[in-house]
Amino acid sequence: MSAYCRGFIPELPRPNDGSIAPPSAGLLMLVAHLRRDPAVIAGLVRIVVLADLVFTATPALAQPVIGVLLAREAGYEPRQGWVVLSAILD
Repeated sequence: MSAYCRGFIPELPRPNDGSIAPPSAGLLMLVAHLRRDPAVIAGLVRIVVLADLVFTATPALAQPVIGVLLAREAGYEPRQGWVVLSAILD
């Protein structure tokens, strides 16, 4: 866990197996803003933006490629108009 997060994450209920569910980015941002500590807010924003980039950019780049490969595997010509259009719109 980041040093920015220690000390202000609210206590969460634990499941029966003893593990703890991590708080959502939205909850962490809310708590950071309620504390009004610019250093904590800046650190958390860096983490959230990086996570958002990793978890949204990767599928956005891979999805059109995988779609064309699946269309080709299904027997469609990858240069057919609808396959190209769907890859562009993806």
